[in-house]
Amino acid sequence: MNRLDPIQLNQLIIHYKSEMQRFKQEYEALESTLSRKAILTLKRQVEELKEENRQLTERIAKEEIGRHSLSFLIRDNEGIVKIDKAEIERLKETVLQLEAELAKERHHKESTHGEFTKIIDEKNEKIRKLITSINEEKKRQNEVAEALKRLKQRFLVLKAGYMRSMQRGQR
Repeated sequence: MNRLDPIQLNQLIIHYKSEMQRFKQEYEALESTLSRKAILTLKRQVEELKEENRQLTERIAKEEIGRHSLSFLIRDNEGIVKIDKAEIERLKETVLQLEAELAKERHHKESTHGEFTKIIDEKNEKIRKLITSINEEKKRQNEVAEALKRLKQRFLVLKAGYMRSMQRGQR
């Protein structure tokens, strides 16, 4: 395994943190967008149905018609009510489908997010191992530096002794 210096490790840590943040933002944006779209669609459909209901109510209230015309309107409204009931049932099915899709998408995102978390945890474990390895390497380098320092001192002592003995030998 190649040993990385502390700067490279810090760069890796920064990179993995930014990747994790980017995945989290994408997940939240997707979940938020799907929910908002479904809610707005349902609200618009409810408002349309309310407006249609209000118009029908006004139409019935404004019209002063005879019994024959009234029975025609009743039959007409019964047809509209049947259509409205069918539309309401269709909308209920649409809502159920949207809820199922949203739940499926949430599950997918949660499982995907879980995979990212697992990958990030694995990368963090590698980083921890690298940091431990770096610390061990630093400790070893410090020991080597201390040994070199002791050898240098020993060398200087030996050199001084040699120089003294050489000076005595020339006298």
